[in-house]
Amino acid sequence: MRGAPGSGKSTLIHTLGADSYAVGRDDARAFLNGQHMAFEDGEQILVNIAPASQEPLVSRLVQDSVTSRMGQGETIFLDITASRPSDINQWRQLAKRFAYELVVVDCQGDLTDEDLFERNRNREPHKRVSEPIIAATAEKIRTVAPPKDIRV
Repeated sequence: MRGAPGSGKSTLIHTLGADSYAVGRDDARAFLNGQHMAFEDGEQILVNIAPASQEPLVSRLVQDSVTSRMGQGETIFLDITASRPSDINQWRQLAKRFAYELVVVDCQGDLTDEDLFERNRNREPHKRVSEPIIAATAEKIRTVAPPKDIRV
């Protein structure tokens, strides 16, 4: 799956009934950090707090999970933004190692930043992402195409 936060990657996976086949950075962050209580507009809510210092551990957990599942021949849906060519190349190498076909599903399509911001505002509080991160990720995806040899 490829797209900025709020583009519908997780929703599509859920709609397809493929939740148990999904591996993603958000789930890895939640696994490592859990949820914490916070207050928003006077209401108690759950939020995910994942320090940036844990991102290498998140990357390793996702990589190890995908490697393990590929080693068992399982179907995998990568629930990631895949905004950089290096993101896709990492998975292309692993797919080649295990004789998998790598297909990129563009979930962002023609969504504008405002569309993505609105979707983000409608998410559960613990799944929201800051608007500057959404905008930067969306712009990368708009301007950097996946490698030409990858089926999109």
